[in-house]
Parts: sequence; structure tokens; C-alpha cells
Amino acid sequence: MSDSSDSNINTFDGLRFSQVRTLLNLIKDWRSSDRRHVKRLFLEQAEGFDKTVAFAINTHLLKEEHGGFTIRQDWPESNLAQQKNIVTHNLFNTASHYRSTAFHFINRFRVVGGDLKYFSSIQDRSAESSVRNFLIELGLIRREGEAASYLLLPEYVALYAYAKDTTGNVTPMSLSRALASRSELGDLAEYTILKYEKERVGERFSDRICHVSKQNVSAGYDIRSVSVIGEKVLSPRFIEVKAVSGGTYLFHWSRNEVAVARSLARWYYLYLLPVDTHGLFDLSRLEIIRDPCQTVLSETSGWRFESDLLRCYHLRDTS
Repeated sequence: MSDSSDSNINTFDGLRFSQVRTLLNLIKDWRSSDRRHVKRLFLEQAEGFDKTVAFAINTHLLKEEHGGFTIRQDWPESNLAQQKNIVTHNLFNTASHYRSTAFHFINRFRVVGGDLKYFSSIQDRSAESSVRNFLIELGLIRREGEAASYLLLPEYVALYAYAKDTTGNVTPMSLSRALASRSELGDLAEYTILKYEKERVGERFSDRICHVSKQNVSAGYDIRSVSVIGEKVLSPRFIEVKAVSGGTYLFHWSRNEVAVARSLARWYYLYLLPVDTHGLFDLSRLEIIRDPCQTVLSETSGWRFESDLLRCYHLRDTS
């Protein structure tokens, strides 16, 4: 199934993550997966059986055949966080009207002060409430303040880079390649690390953090921050951010960046931020490398590096 080009904002009407969780927990708990039996048990706890089944089938969480259900993958019935991760993965990694609708909503967010935010109008607030509330339940977005302002959480901002194109069948591998090809992914990785750094140094020192690449693209690093121990700033920290494959941590390092890294030595840091197989930043696997010229470019470091850049020019006779 391909994503619909015309996203239907009402796709999620009457649908909640809690209903999906109830359905899958019931099928996991009971030996019988007979549809009529499951429906009776489900309606004792929740509403919207048919809508919930349709979502689970269309996002490949569930398979129905011969009047019974089969869960397509291991379902951790007691681990809420893992359940949310599984539903998020299947929602955004399976071509469907649900994914199209979710991407359509995420595409409304804009970068504001280093965060991805969306300010909902009175006219849109009611129409988009079902998809918005579903994503809030999953923990992808959060409401902020009294106004209708919503924040896309930093670990999910890579979804924003992909939300502009929701057509066709997308495998994890092709999704990662599509994300890597977008120049915007680099910007989103930098915004994620800006948020990370502000939390790392704390409110007292957050004003020391500067998004340098937005002012000077030739600086050789993206973010200027500080190293802090206790209540003291010990030294500056010059950060180059790379969005990388979660498998190989492959990244490209320009000649200018290497030169700056050599000159700044122990004050220069590489932040390698993995994009996982369903296109999300994985901050839990962020790799921070201090003085990378002494590590990455060392033959004994475990890193492999190669030069695939040919510098070509023609010696013309100007006489």
C-alpha cells in the first residue's frame, strides 16, 4: 500500500494508543485469538474495536486470517516504553494513510529558538486533535504552556526531515538513505545537539552555547559550548555535529574541519549522532570524541578512514 497523496486528517478519529495497547495485550495474554472472543474482551475495557484492528493491521502490528489474529512481532505486554517504540516504528515505517496523516501534521512544525514547534490555530485545533493526541500519547510531541503550542521532542526531529515526502514503499534502509541525502538532516542534528548541550551544562551556563554554523559556515565547527564540572566552567568546547549511520558511524570530514580540529586540539569535539533504522535520532548512542585528530586519525584507534576526494584542475596555456 502506498501513502495517500491527500492526507485525511480524520484518519485517527476514535483511535488511541491505549486502545492499540489493550488489543495487543489481550491477544498476547489469551491463548484464543478468535476475533469474536477478542472483540468481546476488548469491548469490556475500551471502545473502537474495528478502528483499532484496522490500525494494527495496516501498520503491520497484527495479521488477521481464518477468523483469528496473530501478532506479527514480539509484544512486551508489561513494558510501556517498548510498546510505544514498537508502535512508533511501525507507524512511520509502514506506508499507510496513518503514516501520511501523521507526517502531514508533523510537517506543520517549524524551527523556533532551536526547537521544532507548532502553534495551532483555532480553526485547525479541533480537526487535528485526533492525530495530535495520538502522537502525544506515543510521547513524540508535548504540549507547552497555556496556548496551543506543541514541541516535537528532540529524539524525533529526524521525522520532520522526512515528513515532506510520504509517498511510496519505504524500507528502513531506503529511509535512512533518503534522510542522509537531505541537507536539512544536518540542521536538525545540530538543533538536537543544541538542546542536548543546554541540558548538559544546565540553565546557569546555557547562555554560553552558540550555534556558530548559522553565522559562519566556514568556522570548521557547528556549536560553541563549554565543559563544566560542578559550578565552574573549565574550558571551551567546539563541537562539530555529524548525523551518522547507526551501524558504521560513517561520516565525512572536510579538509577545513580537520584543519580546525588540529588547531583546537583538546578543545575540539566530534558529536556523532546516529539515525536509526526507522529514521529517528538515537541520543542514547551519541558518540562524543574529544580531540578527534588524535583518535579517529590514529592507525591504532579502531577507526578506518579514507580519502575519496580528487582535486582536479587543468593547466591552461595563458600565453
